[in-house]
Amino acid sequence: GVYEEGQISIEISLKALENGALNQVIQAKNLESNKILKAKVLSSSKAQIL
Repeated sequence: GVYEEGQISIEISLKALENGALNQVIQAKNLESNKILKAKVLSSSKAQIL
């Protein structure tokens, strides 16, 4: 997953908890903290953390 704030971009490992189409918002789990996050699907292997 990608988190962007201004010119800063951070990538972290996420596990999708549901299927989603392009641009759909899904729930995903941060594999380091185990927190559940909302993420927008950008491609089959990339999502933007909201």
